[in-house]
Amino acid sequence: MRHIVAIFSALLVAATAFSSEDSRPARVDITTTPGNARVFIDGESYGVTPTTINSLKAGRYHLRLELQGYYQYDEFFTVSEGSYVPIETELVAETGILLVTSDPEGADLSLDGVSLGVTPKLVTDIKLKRQYRFELAKTGYGTKKFEVRLENRVPAVRNIQLMLDSGKLNITSTPSGADVYLGDVCRGKTPIEITTVPKGKARITLKLPGYADYKRVIDVMPGGIQSIDIPLTGMPGKAELSTTVPQARIKINGKDQGNGAIQIELPAGEYDVEIEAPGYTKIAEKITIEHDKTFSKMYTLESQMGSLGITTLPGGASVYLDGKLVGRTKSGADDETKSEVLILEDIPEGEHEIRIERKGFKVATRKPNISRGKRSQANVKLKRTFTPNVEIETVSKKVTGVYKGKSSQGVTIEEKPGVVRTYSQDQIRKVTWLNDGL
Repeated sequence: MRHIVAIFSALLVAATAFSSEDSRPARVDITTTPGNARVFIDGESYGVTPTTINSLKAGRYHLRLELQGYYQYDEFFTVSEGSYVPIETELVAETGILLVTSDPEGADLSLDGVSLGVTPKLVTDIKLKRQYRFELAKTGYGTKKFEVRLENRVPAVRNIQLMLDSGKLNITSTPSGADVYLGDVCRGKTPIEITTVPKGKARITLKLPGYADYKRVIDVMPGGIQSIDIPLTGMPGKAELSTTVPQARIKINGKDQGNGAIQIELPAGEYDVEIEAPGYTKIAEKITIEHDKTFSKMYTLESQMGSLGITTLPGGASVYLDGKLVGRTKSGADDETKSEVLILEDIPEGEHEIRIERKGFKVATRKPNISRGKRSQANVKLKRTFTPNVEIETVSKKVTGVYKGKSSQGVTIEEKPGVVRTYSQDQIRKVTWLNDGL
């Protein structure tokens, strides 16, 4: 008997354990954006989101979420025994419908600084039970601000009366065709009628090629009309004259204006221009200056003198023309390199004497014949004077000569005219420069 009871007890415990495991409740996590929505499952309240529900048995349920200002959310969900079900949703705000009209139409409607379009304007995303502040603006009218709060989905209408806040300008000019700017914006050409000019100070500017800009500040009254006729003042022109000879004198109507290149303002009209320089053919002509335009010209003077190009070998030599120092030829890499050409300009035609001098070389003279308008050429090869400028002391002797250079082989000197020798660094004990050296 005890044995039967024990078996029965064991079976009862096992059955109880099996039944308990199969009936475990499910876990449901519910979150919403925004939060704090009321939660109903099968009509029973379960608090507000976010919430966790651990008491649902296996089965199918109806979920309802409610939050003031948002549409009700409905969903069916199914849970199994011991399952986990997360539910996340974003609630949709309730919106109303607003039609905004204005008198006059075409005003810009904005909300928080963002333009929504022009009136008449239908706005369909107004959240209910929330205060909105709109702004209407139209050129020539005062800005109007108004507030709206919609309580339900019934379409609402707001008609806004705008107040005139501008005047009118009728502008003519002599001559006509001038561009008219109101502030920095061009509104057209004279004659012109400008409407909806904002009240207060209006800055107008007239521009016409050849005439000075006209500027004026006008007081504009709301609803006022002003007619303005403006005589424009002609602008002077400009002459930019230059010559190929920097020292040439430039005269306009007989008056000296300067040398080489000038810039001068002149009233519109015709002028006599004269350009002259010693040794060049004189230029005389008439020019015409137009309103606010620049007459620009480069004058090429014909030389009545000649020029001389000189090269020397080596370079670095002083050049004298008729006893006057006039330049120096450019030194080359060494004494075996010919100089670049030294050009002497504006030399009167005829025979002249040039003298070439360089330390360590004999003076050379030439007598070129200069022709008007042509360039003569003189190529002068200087002869070296043998003047020792260095003394080298070796282990066995002292040697004087003309220094020729230094290389990896040693120091090279010309011991006698045409006799060149290189002394290695091992041979040299001392190097002494004679006179002022090189």
